[in-house]
Amino acid sequence: MKISKVKGKDSYRGYVRKPDGGYKQIYGKTKKEVREKAESLSFDIKTGKFVENNKISFEDWCNEWVDNYLINVSLLTKRTYKKHMKNHIIKEFKNVKLQNLTHNQVQRFIQKLSQNYAPKTVRNIYLVLHRSLSDAVKNGFISFNPSDDIILPKLVKEEIKVLELDEIDTFINLAYELVPEYADCLEFLLFTGLRISEFIGLTIDNYNSETKTLTVNKQYDRVDRVYIPPKYGATREFRLSESAVKIVENRISKINKRREKFPNYNDENILFLNPESERITQQTLRKKLKIVTAKLGKEDFRLHDLRHTFATLTIASGTEIKTLQKILGHTDASFTMNVYAHSTEIMNKIAAENLENFRKNSYRIVIGD
Repeated sequence: MKISKVKGKDSYRGYVRKPDGGYKQIYGKTKKEVREKAESLSFDIKTGKFVENNKISFEDWCNEWVDNYLINVSLLTKRTYKKHMKNHIIKEFKNVKLQNLTHNQVQRFIQKLSQNYAPKTVRNIYLVLHRSLSDAVKNGFISFNPSDDIILPKLVKEEIKVLELDEIDTFINLAYELVPEYADCLEFLLFTGLRISEFIGLTIDNYNSETKTLTVNKQYDRVDRVYIPPKYGATREFRLSESAVKIVENRISKINKRREKFPNYNDENILFLNPESERITQQTLRKKLKIVTAKLGKEDFRLHDLRHTFATLTIASGTEIKTLQKILGHTDASFTMNVYAHSTEIMNKIAAENLENFRKNSYRIVIGD
């Protein structure tokens, strides 16, 4: 390689042939520096690590990635990725060129997130960033992924909160006393283990009055206000307890009575309506639950903890993990086992007292045919 002095400057210049046949200029203060840079560049070209200089901003790439690379993901997952990109990732690296993003910048970003968010949330945001940068490498925009080998916060397994055995009757009674118009909703969630979005998305046709079973084939997206497939995309069907059947049939009966006067009433066939005959919202249910749990002395109890309580009761009653997995809509039984196979006071009480008929078997659920 010929190295020559740059005219009028105290530096040297050399040339390295690129894969497209053109030449890349190399500059340095000495011939030795130019030669070392040229050797390094030649090695990158031979090993496929060379990336032509470009002016793509990190923000432009992220927007391109969200719009065109999230093909085989669900609508809900895509929305979550967009949220992480907009609220965290792009905001952090908005003024950075894609090629200039460094490992150190990413590590500092993760450290900053860790000070404000739970480890699981930080990891979820990181996975979106890492996946987008991996696709940038595949497209030749960068030669390596600067988010590789990042130190992430350790996951801390949260203690599952459940209603204890002697709290369940009290919880239900308080619900009917304090929030009577929504009490049956809370009780239904307690004895079905549905996710909130699945509950809100229930329609009358999801209930089979002959077999007393419930089919969960969709959930309601509260942001876009549309029905989307259930989590993991799998439809499931299971038999309801007597308490749950009573709640559903009472709701349907009220709807049918209104339709006698107003034939077009509830034309969307929503199963659970609020007192204004509108779809119940998650925010409203959360507020009503807080009223009840505050009286119960469990202020940190969440809507999702009703699902945890259902699962714990079901396992304690002797139901197999595989059966519970199908009811809850988990992808595999090992996940269900890892989450719920724990010893709690509620399990010990049921086992010791052999309470097979607790609330007329309202917590014993049998999978539908």
